[in-house]
Formats: sequence, C-alpha cells, structure tokens
Amino acid sequence: MFSSMMQMASRRVVLQQPGSLSAMLGGNLCRTISKSSEVNNSDYMTIRSDSQTQKPGRSSSSCDSKQQIRLKKVSRTLSTLNFSVPEAAAQTAVPKSESRDFMAVFPDLVRDLTEYGRKYDKNVATKWFVRALQYNVPQGKKNRGLASVLAYRMLAKHEDLTPENIRRAQYLGWCIEMLHSMFLMIDDIMDGSTMRRGQPAWHTLDDVKLVAINDGIMIDAAIFYVIKKHFGNEPYYARLLEEFSEMKFITTIGQSLDLLSAKMDVTQYTMDVYKSIVFHKTAYYTFYLPVAMAMHMTGYTDPEMFRQAKTILLEIGQFYQAQDDFLDCFGDPAVIGKVGTDIAEGKCSWLAVVAMQRATEEQKEVMKECYGSPDPEKIARVKKLYEQLGIPTTYAIYEEESYNMIKTHIQQISRGLPHELFFKIMEKIYRRVLWNLKDIFPGGERTIRALRNEGKRVIYVSNNSVRTMEDYRNRLGRLTDYTLDEDDVVHPARTIIEYLRSRKFDALCYVIGSTNFKNCLRDAGFHIMEGPNDPIEGLHDAIAQINDQQPVKAVIVDFDHNCNNLQLQRAQLYLQRCNDCLFIAGAMDKVLPVGPRMRLIGSGFYVEMLQQLADCKPIVLGKPGREMSKAIKRLYSIEDPHRVLFIGDQPGSDVKFGSISGFQTLLVGTGGVRPEHLLTMGEDCDEETVPNYYIPAFADLAQVVLDVQAHVAKAAL
Repeated sequence: MFSSMMQMASRRVVLQQPGSLSAMLGGNLCRTISKSSEVNNSDYMTIRSDSQTQKPGRSSSSCDSKQQIRLKKVSRTLSTLNFSVPEAAAQTAVPKSESRDFMAVFPDLVRDLTEYGRKYDKNVATKWFVRALQYNVPQGKKNRGLASVLAYRMLAKHEDLTPENIRRAQYLGWCIEMLHSMFLMIDDIMDGSTMRRGQPAWHTLDDVKLVAINDGIMIDAAIFYVIKKHFGNEPYYARLLEEFSEMKFITTIGQSLDLLSAKMDVTQYTMDVYKSIVFHKTAYYTFYLPVAMAMHMTGYTDPEMFRQAKTILLEIGQFYQAQDDFLDCFGDPAVIGKVGTDIAEGKCSWLAVVAMQRATEEQKEVMKECYGSPDPEKIARVKKLYEQLGIPTTYAIYEEESYNMIKTHIQQISRGLPHELFFKIMEKIYRRVLWNLKDIFPGGERTIRALRNEGKRVIYVSNNSVRTMEDYRNRLGRLTDYTLDEDDVVHPARTIIEYLRSRKFDALCYVIGSTNFKNCLRDAGFHIMEGPNDPIEGLHDAIAQINDQQPVKAVIVDFDHNCNNLQLQRAQLYLQRCNDCLFIAGAMDKVLPVGPRMRLIGSGFYVEMLQQLADCKPIVLGKPGREMSKAIKRLYSIEDPHRVLFIGDQPGSDVKFGSISGFQTLLVGTGGVRPEHLLTMGEDCDEETVPNYYIPAFADLAQVVLDVQAHVAKAAL
C-alpha cells in the first residue's frame, strides 16, 4: 500500500525518512499545520485533529546519514513566495469564458491572413506562415490581448458593447498578441532560449533555425493588414497605427538596452539602468498598449487621460518585470514555461541590481567571476549568493510595498478613467507569486476544506500581535467556509496571556508593544503601564521619568513602531531592580525589511539589548520559542505531540518550532526551499531545522488528502 501511495504522490511529496505522509493522513494522524513567514506580521496556521488515534513513530535523523535532507534557511517576510505554481503561469487575467471567446476568434484570424498571403503565394510560403502563426501566437496566457478586450468592456458605453464591437476588440487583442509573439521569437534567438511557453522555442526546431527571424517579421507585417481590415474606416485608425509603430520602436530600444547592458560589468548595474530597460522593453507594449488600444476604440482623446493611464501602467510594468526576473531565477521551468537564462546571459535584472547594492567587496568579486557565465556551477554560486543576501526576503517586501504604492496612485487618478480597470490588472499580476492572506494563494482554500472534511480543526498561528481579531477575520475569511472566532487564532499576545494566567500572575506589567497588543492584555484583566511617549530634553528629566519606583513584576516586549530609548531604559531599570521580575518576549525578529534598501530594527534587537544590560534571559512566547510551544499545547490540550503535523515554509522558524515541540514537521517549498536545495546544503546540520516531509506547495496537500480518501475507500471494499 505504502509504495504505491508514495509513487502516486511522488510529484508532490519528498520524504526525509521511511514512512508516508499519505499514510499519516490516512491514519487520521494530522493534527497541527503551520504555514508562516518569519517576521512579525506574517501568518501561519495549525490544524489539529479532534479525535485521538495511534501515535506514529518518528525516526531519528543524523547529520552523517546520506538519507538526511538538509535545508537552507532562506529568510521570508510578509508573504509566502510560490516558486512552484505562480498564478499567472496557470491562469489568465479574465474569466475562462472570456478566454474561450477570445480563442474562438483565432481560427478566423488565421483564415483572413491565409487569404491575404495567397494573394502573393498560394503554396509554400503561406503554409509556412500559417504554421509559424499557429505554433507561436495562440500559446501562453494571452493576457495582453485579453487585457485589451477587458479594457474595452470596462471603458465602452453599455450601448456600444455589441457582439460586433467586442469581436473587433478581440481582433485588436490578437494584433497585440502577434506583436508579442514576434518580440519573443526574436528575443529567444538573441538570448539563446530553448523553451518558450512550455514548448521548444520556435528557432530550435530542426527545420526552422534562423528562418525564425523572417517568420517574426512576417507576423509583425501582418498586424497592419488586420488593423486595416477591421478599423480602416474608423476615425482613430491612424492613431492605432501610430501606437503600434511607436510601441515597436520603444520596445526595440528596450531590447537594445537589455543586450548592451549584458556587456557591462555587473558592478555597473544600477536601478536607473534597470528601470530604463524595463520601461522600454516590457512595460509600454505589455501594459500601456492594450489599454491605449481600448481607449482609442472607445473615443478617448484627452492627452491627460492617456498620460495618467501611462504613468500607472508603466509602474505596473516595472512591478511585473521584477516578478519575471525573480521567476527566471527561482521559478520552476515546468510551470513558468521557460528555462531561466538571466544569470548565464549576464542580464541587468532586478535581482542582480539589488545584490550589487548589498554585496560586500568579496561578494562583488563572486558576482564578477560568475555572473554572465553559462557554467552551471557558477550559476549555482550566484543563486546561493542571492539567498545569502536575502534577495527572496527583499523581493517579498518589495512586491507588497510596490503593490500598495501603485494602489494609492490608482486611487489618485482624476480624469474619469475607471479605477477598477487598473485594480483588476494589478491584482492578477500581484498574485503571480504571492499569497499575503488578502489575495488567496491558489488552492489554499481547497486544502483547508479537504483537511476539515477529514475531521481536522484549523487554527491560525501568527507572530504578529499588531493585527486585531477583526483584521484576522477579514484576511483569513476567504480561506474558510466558517466564521473564525478568537479560539481559531494564536499570536504572542494570546500565548503571553495564557502563560501569565498559568502562573496566576496578578501584579503590574510594564509593556512595550503595539496598541492592539496592549489592549489584548488589558482586556484579559492584566494591569499594565506604558510609556513615556513624550519627548524629553535633559538627563535629569529623563531619569525622573524612568526611575519611578513602580512595583513592576513583569517586563513584556513585543514589536512596537513607537518604541523609544526612554521606554527601553525604563524596562532595563525594572529588570535590574527586581530579581523576581519576569522578562517576557513576544516576536523575536531582529530585522523588518520594508524595501530593497530599507531594513528596520525589529523587536528582537530590543530584547537582546535588554537581556545583555539587565543580565536576564527572556521567556520567549513567540515562535520558535519553547514557551510558546508549551502554551499552545496547554491551549489546545495537545497530550501527544507526536500526533501533530506542523507545516510551514521556513526551516529556521516553522520546522524548528515543530521540532522543539515534538511535532511531526512538513516543510512547504513556497518559502524558498526547493527540492534541489534539500540535497545540497552546507556542512552544518541543525537537527531541529530538518523536516520529516517536504511538499512543493501548500495547495498540493489537497490532492494528497483526496488520494488518501480514495485509497481508504478502496481498501474498505
């Protein structure tokens, strides 16, 4: 039974040791699931069984064992990166019905172009042209063409949304797809790319080779016939031609910048150079052109409206390209449809620019030696350096911060363009890589539903006490088919409350933490004090404020944006003055990255400083603290930790937390650890960061559960 189950699930589950995750689920042994990031405002979840079953064995692991899977610590923040199944790699930006309608026009487009070609050649060249069209143009997600149709539907008056006009918008969308295909065909030749849209690049076919250059030119030339056929009598016909002509010139400028930058020394890469490449090569024709086409079709002529649309759409284009660069390095070729080549080709990518901003002189020498080389070992060294520099972490924060900034800019549009159009485009792109619990990670809700159907209770655990319960309900509600209550969410404020109650603590607490964190303690009945918050000048006044002789018996520190030096000094004096004063810590993250060049101090540094100055070890009630583990076991009456499966995406926090708790652990690859990383770790072996199981994405667990259900049902017959 086990061998067939493991074979069936081998696409999804990598086991560290003998035994099967499928068997574990089938035996009703899944009790706790965690999914999280490492910083204070990231979330993960636990799932526990409501029933008791037999305890599974847990094999010991050894650093010397060849079976040992060693995991890299790749810091993650704010969101869960998905290197395996980015949404845009699997979905289009519009409903499936719209995509089907769009595809239904393509045969008519081919028929029109076939007739056009036969005016000049009735046999060989036309047949070849049709083959090139069918191989290159209708593949991929067609988001550019579909975006043009979407924009037309949202911009046109209701009475203008006739089948004929929508069909013409679809033809215009196909013209954009033809332009895109031409650029890709030429780009693949120049870059030497071997895969495109999940199939061999056109120029790699034995009977094509460099003929692909001419094929790209033919496809490009055919665009103008399609525009003339369907829009030649329209007053905006000339503007359509001008837009396409300008987009080609702008994009070739970007292509030139891209190729020339590859000849530069990597140390010369700057964000300004990168942005120029992105705007010209990608953003204009990918994002601005589809919307501009729809604006022309619907009668927009105000230059200011076009300017505002262009500003927003170019920002979206830069956002998109940074994602594309990230996927080129860390994405799965089987999913994204191409093999990443940016490192081998020495491209001026977002990752390379940020790496050079952060690298030490020694690390810059590694980049100079390895970047731009096709040698697989050198490519691996660059990827390893990216991870050492925390590029996955920085990218996650960059993505969320950029998303929020662009949303703000969209809301500031003042000339009558519908905000919803830009939000729809942005949201679909944003979800290519990221799940931040606001936009649901694809398949997450199915996994939770499947587990709940097996009798599991879902509990969300977070290191973030800044959020309110209402915020958690809003963010997590889409993952569930039931209403969350306070017992479904665990964070440091809650575990601290549970810890204090377990000690029957009723004395005064001094608290450094967010407003919500302090409100949670107050609502639980604890007497707390805070501050000082007002600025003070002069040492005498400062001492008077902090040396207040209050009977504080617990100093509690969690993340607080408003933490100041006087508060830390006050906490220090309380700890030094009272030998039996409790020192309690919540979130222990030392760094909070908020952008490529900005890393803010986290509460972990505050705790560490107080520990050194007051010579007092903290009781850590945030992950991966042992006291938090004890608190969770008490809260949910976990009597047998071996019957718990703890799932998370970080070896250094989630897996470690599960291990020190005695839980079974499942590492999810969406935090940056890919299958090849499991076997290529460094010499150091931290037993507590090695999981029992590995799975590429949380969404994959749903199918494992369904497979187990099917097997159990079959065995019962």
